[in-house]
Amino acid sequence: MFSIYSDTYVPPSAGTLFTDTGDLSSTMQWAIEWANCSGIVNGTSTTTFNPHGSLTRAAAAAMLYRYENYAKTDPQLLAEARAK
Repeated sequence: MFSIYSDTYVPPSAGTLFTDTGDLSSTMQWAIEWANCSGIVNGTSTTTFNPHGSLTRAAAAAMLYRYENYAKTDPQLLAEARAK
């Protein structure tokens, strides 16, 4: 959700089909799909995300690192930032 408010949001080009996110809100499903398509998070397999599992400090740090690099290197984001 932060990406929307920080001008780093780019809609995902393709959705993911995690089979274990159906009980989450549509907002959470959208956020997971966006982060996965953007290369920020991965599932525990190609079809599962494990949304109710625990998050290690290392995994949280990796997600923040990937988001920071995504926001700095995405060509569309850079072009939009330069146009402002």
